[in-house]
Amino acid sequence: SVGACQPQGQGQGQQAAVDTTAVIAQFDSLRGAYEQAVAAGDFEKMGTMLTNGAVMVQPGDPEWDTMRAASKGPFPPGATIDITPKEVRVLSRNWAYDFGTATVEYTPEGEEEPRSLHDTYLLILRKTPDGWKAHREVARSFVPPSVASVE
Repeated sequence: SVGACQPQGQGQGQQAAVDTTAVIAQFDSLRGAYEQAVAAGDFEKMGTMLTNGAVMVQPGDPEWDTMRAASKGPFPPGATIDITPKEVRVLSRNWAYDFGTATVEYTPEGEEEPRSLHDTYLLILRKTPDGWKAHREVARSFVPPSVASVE
């Protein structure tokens, strides 16, 4: 009965082949576009990279709260983000995940020295008619040594 719910040609353990190399290249491009959108302060562009109903759980420690309070969006003006994937898996034609670390740098208003905030994230991506988009993300401000060294 479960097989009857699958698209034709995918029953009895058969699944359409997924070119994981091509999909991961798309994720690399999406990640780069997100880093550029953060640097440009282009919140509209960032929004186009999310599915409808996306849920993003940001780190909840005082340093991240201070940065968000200084922002008119997810990041303050002049912020940059450097995203480093550690593990990327394509689970099916429509679902994948990206696990890694990120560093956000910004200079608080009235200060001269930039601050660096680090996190570990797990991002679930969903394929939509408009391409792959972020669907769920959970981030934590702690980056354990075991994650920092994952290759």
